[in-house]
Amino acid sequence: KVDQDRIEIVLKKGKNLLLVKVGNSNANHELAFFEMIKWEWGFYLKLLDENEKPLKNIGVILPEKIEKPEFNIVSTFFFKKSDEGLNQRFDIEITSPSPEALNGEINFTIDQQKYSFKIDSIPFGLSRHQVFIPEINSDKKVKAFLTINNDKLEKDITLYRQKHYQLHMMMLSHMDIGYTHPQPVVKEIHSFTLDEVVEMCNEDPDFKWTIETLWQLEQYEQSRSQKQVQKVIDLIKEGSIAVSPLYSNPFSGWVSEEEMIRSLSKAKEYEEKYDLKYNAAVYNDVPGQAWILPQVLKNAEVNFLAEGLNEFFNNYSLQQNLPKTFIWKGSDGSEVITYLNEAYNEGKSYGLESRGNLAVQQRMWERLNKLKARGYDYELVLLNTAFGDNSIVPKDQYNAMKKWNEEYEYPKFISSNVSIFAEEFSKKYRDSLIVLNGDWTSNWDVYYQGEPDLMKKQRSVQHNLLSAEKLAALTWLIDKNKNPLTDIVDEAYQSLLSFSGHGSGLEYGYGSPADNLITMEYREDYIHNAYLKADEILRRSIYRISKPEESFEGEGIIVFNTLSWNRNVPVEIQFPFETSPRYEIIDL
Repeated sequence: KVDQDRIEIVLKKGKNLLLVKVGNSNANHELAFFEMIKWEWGFYLKLLDENEKPLKNIGVILPEKIEKPEFNIVSTFFFKKSDEGLNQRFDIEITSPSPEALNGEINFTIDQQKYSFKIDSIPFGLSRHQVFIPEINSDKKVKAFLTINNDKLEKDITLYRQKHYQLHMMMLSHMDIGYTHPQPVVKEIHSFTLDEVVEMCNEDPDFKWTIETLWQLEQYEQSRSQKQVQKVIDLIKEGSIAVSPLYSNPFSGWVSEEEMIRSLSKAKEYEEKYDLKYNAAVYNDVPGQAWILPQVLKNAEVNFLAEGLNEFFNNYSLQQNLPKTFIWKGSDGSEVITYLNEAYNEGKSYGLESRGNLAVQQRMWERLNKLKARGYDYELVLLNTAFGDNSIVPKDQYNAMKKWNEEYEYPKFISSNVSIFAEEFSKKYRDSLIVLNGDWTSNWDVYYQGEPDLMKKQRSVQHNLLSAEKLAALTWLIDKNKNPLTDIVDEAYQSLLSFSGHGSGLEYGYGSPADNLITMEYREDYIHNAYLKADEILRRSIYRISKPEESFEGEGIIVFNTLSWNRNVPVEIQFPFETSPRYEIIDL
């Protein structure tokens, strides 16, 4: 708030040096979940006496004394449409030494076309003044003249051709199972959001949406009528809605290879059931990725990955060192175009918060120039954006986007989805992308949010479930009349993916202690159910294998090696009796 920071100081006679330190941190000290996030920052300072009146006889000493005005012409990427074509905006930057506002005039010639603009009320210091002229199609060197007061300045300036940026708004609702609400409520939230999406698609043919995970579509299928579900399926086939084929966006650094493969199982099921096709995937709110991902995606015929990184605990090291977009080559040679997004709230970072086009313009200027400085040389830009976690349709962002497009032709916001952007971007730029190999998981993947007990049980399930699945398959190979228990195996893996699909309890005051307690019980139930299912498969399979060898002659022990190679290790067993009976070893 204005004037909330007050500091008592003592000024000595003469020159005083004031140091103002403004702390600007990426730490979430005060998150504004239910209001607009104020991305801008800055300060102003005023000197008051003990009665809070302005001090008298105080002057400012400029670090450098400016004798004459200075100026420059900055080429911008803002374009407006006119009857004759596109008009490009150029900003006249003027530094004036006069404490009084002055009037001036700027003149320059491009290709024999003379331009002259009057500039009123030029203030003291640095100011910027907008002018629009027909778009230049190549860089132009001009001699510019600024007349201000009695000074006439001359300067050789290069005006630069600018890109026609097209900002594809990929709107979605970010799924985080058990983070903002207990899990049953999260299921209903995403289903209600899809209801809203269907309505908006029917009302506005320009509206596009991305279903971030197939978990969201699965909940919709389970909670809505077949008629309502078919509306979503039809919109997917029409292209208004895109669906990412990944089930729950697990942390790929700590799920097993089999879990990662099975995260595409639901996509295969819906491909067969609804004839759905997938060309692109979204992977949000993870700190990095394991090297298996290109292979898994390529096997599902997915060639584009929108990656909404969350490096809050990783000092943003990946985004600082990786290019924004590249071809990621897997260990088996599979390739997928990878596009790094700064999390999943980029619409807000571009100023789409119902604060008007000026706010959008300022944020857009900063963000696109930052991309350019990073080496991003493409006109197509993907904005990965949501209202928040487990949230509604970001209508304010959509309306702000349309309002911007009414005034400016470029940069232009496009209501898009991951499939539309993937197709256009791949077609235009794939051949120009660099190829990178390797794994880029992070410490967050490895340590995971301080849940050691749950993580130990998860590791136990990952270890035992593979062996259990092998044994169950073997019992089927031995006797085709026996079911290989695939339904139980599938349920175990689905529980694992629900556990790893984000959510570690209600945070930042989202719910009451009671809400958080039940949320954690659901979370623990996911991993406990997977644990019990793995144990069930293991015990039933072992019994199936050992049953034919049973006899009434005495007790017996069968040791089965589930690995595909020989090994010699001690086997620890617990006899049912205090004194061990005689036994023999049967080698299967």
